Amino acid sequence: MTDSFGALSQSLGSTSSSLIERVKTRDEQAWRRLVHLYGPLVGFWVRRAGLQSADAHDVFQQVFLAVAQGIEHFQRDRPGDSFRGWLRVITRNKLMDHFRRQGAEPAGVGGSEALQRLAGLASPTESLPDDAEDEAHHQLRLRAMGLIQDEFEPKTWEMFWRV
Repeated sequence: MTDSFGALSQSLGSTSSSLIERVKTRDEQAWRRLVHLYGPLVGFWVRRAGLQSADAHDVFQQVFLAVAQGIEHFQRDRPGDSFRGWLRVITRNKLMDHFRRQGAEPAGVGGSEALQRLAGLASPTESLPDDAEDEAHHQLRLRAMGLIQDEFEPKTWEMFWRV
């Protein structure tokens, strides 16, 4: 149990290297796990940009398509490099692409807010506001714990939650 708990606590701060390696080898189960863990976070970032539902869905899919195409090149070369940071940069770039395309189309009645939205996007080095960051981390922790719950006996899991 100590090893699993240590793995959980490590995964709360960073994505497991073994999960990344399995995704790189096109392991379908690892890919589903990655999307299950990070999908809500990407969804949060995309919704925060103010997209309509259909556009948000498209950008979400473009983000994970880019992850699938580029995962082989993901590396943690420097201290502070993280999968989450890499994913945030991809999400920001896909949002910028969306707003560029939208800005290139003729403006609808009432004008276009694409340029304003593009200018309002946080840079990859900026973080979420503390409350949004806390909520995103909380949701990620809950999802991670839900994924490992079956690895423990119900009595052990209950004691964990009580602590």
